[in-house]
Amino acid sequence: MKMKKSTIVTWAMLFLLIASAYGSTAAAFVNSYIVSSTTIVYVDPAYVSEPVGAAFTVAVKISEVTRLYGFDVQFGWDPAILNYLDHVVKVPVEDYPDGVLHDPTMKLKDVVDETGIPGAEPGALAWFAYSSMYPATSFNGSGITFEMTFEVKDVGSCPLEIVSSDLSNDEPRPIEHEVISGFFSNVVEVHDVAVTDVSPSATSVTVGDSVSIDVTVENTPT
Repeated sequence: MKMKKSTIVTWAMLFLLIASAYGSTAAAFVNSYIVSSTTIVYVDPAYVSEPVGAAFTVAVKISEVTRLYGFDVQFGWDPAILNYLDHVVKVPVEDYPDGVLHDPTMKLKDVVDETGIPGAEPGALAWFAYSSMYPATSFNGSGITFEMTFEVKDVGSCPLEIVSSDLSNDEPRPIEHEVISGFFSNVVEVHDVAVTDVSPSATSVTVGDSVSIDVTVENTPT
């Protein structure tokens, strides 16, 4: 089961915030179009492998965005494998130079559900939604929306998944973007291979002679 909110509700939240600053109407929001872009929302690093007991941090970043005024991102992981330790939302850039959004800003959502639901995918969920407010200028470029720090609880594999992501510009209109999730795994692959035959080309040689050896191997049942 995906723990995923209604996009309509979240966009309504962003609209009410920005419209209150600009005096926009609901009709302007309903008729808004998607802004084309090469923007990417992605997990960095994309692949993590750490032993049990180790801690690590991943960042959810926005790359090459234009006129960013708000973001709404949900991030999931498997709580049976990873234990949530902490998070930092890097808003605004006046406080976090490697972050996103300009001051003044408003927090719309900042929730971490680390309990997880048995059998659910991805299980645990973090949900962060922030927006700039008038008279803030829009954000251009690349930056970190938030960082998540985990401790490895067990051996296993799980996505570091961007479950959903919405970006808004200053009109307000949605910003089209690509999404690239990450992955965690500390599983060591073991290949059961057995040598079944060794056949030299000669059984008696002198110094300087060449000899070849054929080795036959096969997989064995686990």
